[in-house]
Amino acid sequence: MNNNERIDTLNAIVASFCERIKQERELRGMTRAQMADFLGLYKGTYTSYENHSIPSVTVMIQIAKKLGRSLDYLCGLDDTKGEA
Repeated sequence: MNNNERIDTLNAIVASFCERIKQERELRGMTRAQMADFLGLYKGTYTSYENHSIPSVTVMIQIAKKLGRSLDYLCGLDDTKGEA
């Protein structure tokens, strides 16, 4: 895999993560502020994750666990929601 392919893969993972945490929030009928509170994050921090900011792997794992979803699902590597 060359550097451009790695960058494309990373961009796809980030895009999936952002979209899927937004979907999870909407499924729960939560506002961004409510979701941030549920996840133990500041609203601005959570909002930046929905808008393609890259959280640390540790934060991604914590979000997956709190949402009860696998990290593979949130990152678009698996379409089975699964448990964290």
